[in-house]
Amino acid sequence: MEESALKWIRNLKMSERTRTDPAVESQVLLKSARRCCLCFHVNQDFDVKLGQIAHLDQDPSNGSEPNLAYLCMEHHSLYDSRTSQHKNFTFREVVAARDALYAYVQQVKGGTQPKTSPASLQSGGVNFGIGTNVNVYGDVVGGHQAAGVQTQKLRERGEELYGMIDKWLNGLADNYLNLSFVMQGKLTYNQYMDIMIKKGEAPYDFSRIELLIDLDFPALRIDYDNVIEARTALNRIATAHKHAYSDGDIDGTKFLQPYVAAQKSIEALGSTLKKRLVQIIQK
Repeated sequence: MEESALKWIRNLKMSERTRTDPAVESQVLLKSARRCCLCFHVNQDFDVKLGQIAHLDQDPSNGSEPNLAYLCMEHHSLYDSRTSQHKNFTFREVVAARDALYAYVQQVKGGTQPKTSPASLQSGGVNFGIGTNVNVYGDVVGGHQAAGVQTQKLRERGEELYGMIDKWLNGLADNYLNLSFVMQGKLTYNQYMDIMIKKGEAPYDFSRIELLIDLDFPALRIDYDNVIEARTALNRIATAHKHAYSDGDIDGTKFLQPYVAAQKSIEALGSTLKKRLVQIIQK
């Protein structure tokens, strides 16, 4: 992202804590079954916990599902703390622990004895073991499969992942274009909202995207995280513009330059992510 955009974002005042979409909260609670992913990760503890939904990037305005995880009170407090006395849990470690928990809950809810034990998930990834077949979101992974079948499965999941990422990035670009028209004074905010309502909200399954990356394409994690970070920056600018507009300041031109820079950053990073995915599939 351009330095001017980064500087502009750093100078923004922290927006008021926004209420996470209840539908998104419900998904986190259902997928975790109110189990703390760090208790599960560290202690193989699958008991129900009193806890909270944590914002993993510690930005309370980012209520997207990939940025949320259910943590017990102790682990939430520990994750949010900053200390030089010990190595704290990392963002990626919690994401891996959360996704492993989701996969395990899915098996339990399937009504069968999970073939993957909590102990085998201690590393934060899904270790299926030799000769084991485990259903994860409808896919059969691991076990003794012919190399050709494994290659075909990987290619199919790669094509699925590419389609989901491409659809998501196109949706971001479409939203960016319409909101930029508001900043330029070509649309009112109400007109922009009418357009977005008519289009409807696309069903982006970020849990599926992250599961595919962590299980099948871990080399893409850094590139994917870069896109998420750029999208967070874009959302902060959009939120600041919305607040200013709501307060009667309808001249959005001061937001336009950093907004365009942030969107260009997403386009470049998204293109890199898709190209690297194609390279992996073609190997």
